[in-house]
Amino acid sequence: MDGLGWRPGHRFDVGVVAGVLVVASASSGQHAVPGVGVLAVPAAARRMSGLVLGVPVVLAACPAQGVLVVHPAETVLRLLTHHHARLAAVEHG
Repeated sequence: MDGLGWRPGHRFDVGVVAGVLVVASASSGQHAVPGVGVLAVPAAARRMSGLVLGVPVVLAACPAQGVLVVHPAETVLRLLTHHHARLAAVEHG
């Protein structure tokens, strides 16, 4: 949240794009940052993006665009595993 410059009260909107949770700064956003370092995501958005409470996530922020993308850690692990397997196949193929 610090990297984005979002403080308590900062307004944002939440959406799901291609199954990924996207949190975007919006001056008249429907949601607000409740506390320092805290982001409350509506349950409906979590369900639509496959996020489950208590399951680790990976956050990717783009401060220039005021966007935070939330990925389930398992998805990131799967993508990296696939990527490195392809790299190994090219190097050893």
